[in-house]
Amino acid sequence: MRAVIALEDGSLFHGEGFGAIGMQVGEVVFNTSMTGYQESLTDPSYYRQIVVATVPHVGNVGVNLDDPESERIWVAGYGVRALSPAISNWRAQASLHDYLRSQNVIGISNLETRALVRRLRTQGVMRGVIANGEAAEDTELLLWEAKRWSGMDGLDLAKEVTCKAPYIWEEPTEHEWYIANGRHRKRSVCSPTAFSCLTGRATLLPSHMRLTRSERWLAKCRYLVSVSDINYWDWRWVAKRKKCCLVIAEATSPCATRKAAR
Repeated sequence: MRAVIALEDGSLFHGEGFGAIGMQVGEVVFNTSMTGYQESLTDPSYYRQIVVATVPHVGNVGVNLDDPESERIWVAGYGVRALSPAISNWRAQASLHDYLRSQNVIGISNLETRALVRRLRTQGVMRGVIANGEAAEDTELLLWEAKRWSGMDGLDLAKEVTCKAPYIWEEPTEHEWYIANGRHRKRSVCSPTAFSCLTGRATLLPSHMRLTRSERWLAKCRYLVSVSDINYWDWRWVAKRKKCCLVIAEATSPCATRKAAR
């Protein structure tokens, strides 16, 4: 089935569609990871973005219920050079095609990813539209939609991806927790608690907090606590294991740092 990605500068990148049928606007970006496409799809930091994978072969290990970074797919669309026609992994529970279709996300394969990524590297991220099926036929309309969309600048997306209720991350991890203290790091033995970004200041303070390092989003989050009272935390730690939120507070005070890590 015909599919296309249309960019605001008038460029068209054709391919074959998979996943859902229809049309979706988004900010077109690329991801250079060699593995972990399911983690990329479920990473909340890609919300409203059409992600193009630079690795040429995608989908060969299928998808499973253990690897998502959060509870759903967040990307607005997904572009790949070659979609594997077969799945070869004992953990696989579904194909990438079925996974995208089940969550109404459009995919495009046989995409000239090298040319598209080169354009994005040269021009920067662009507004775009991904379409699959009949929606891909009218390219003039797609280009118009890409130019008409206001883009992501100024949007407060934190409210849309934040967790609904606080939770404690009790699942085992292969990594150790480290707390930044100026230029030094020390191992933390505490259990982190994640809160919604809408949690009030009185609830969080004097807890010792970390915020995701997503300053583009934080610029519009005026309802969050003052940056002078917090430290930054890597988004991937927060989003791990089917949960997503913006603020992380630690349960024990010895794990705190006194100065914000910038």
